[in-house]
Amino acid sequence: MKRLSAVGILVGGVTDIVSSTIFAIPLLIYVTARFNAHGHAATQLIFSIGWLYVLEFVTGSCGSVLGGYVAAAIAKHDELLNGLLSCLVCVAIGVYSLIGGKSPSIPVSAQLLSLGAAPLFALLGGYLRYAQKTRPAEA
Repeated sequence: MKRLSAVGILVGGVTDIVSSTIFAIPLLIYVTARFNAHGHAATQLIFSIGWLYVLEFVTGSCGSVLGGYVAAAIAKHDELLNGLLSCLVCVAIGVYSLIGGKSPSIPVSAQLLSLGAAPLFALLGGYLRYAQKTRPAEA
């Protein structure tokens, strides 16, 4: 258990969720202004237009990378493991909303894609921190 950093994993998970939300705000503002869509209608519109969905997926992925990086940086050891586990909070919320039908305006396929991709991007964040830490010091 010494390999895990509970604080790093928790803070990384919160960072993932908060940053994904913040990164998505400009997209929601654009959809609201351009298409005059609000709430569930805006969400449905994002998932029905390919390039908007790609942007939404990228914003969520960037949040997962940042969360993994933060978890690895706080842990200061086993960066890949702690980075990977930082997505647990996000994935748990995603599974809960998928099973409970809490996000009816988001297609199930999009939810499953996000749930599958989140660990990979969180691992990437942990790897980026690991690579940064192990890079030889420049003179």
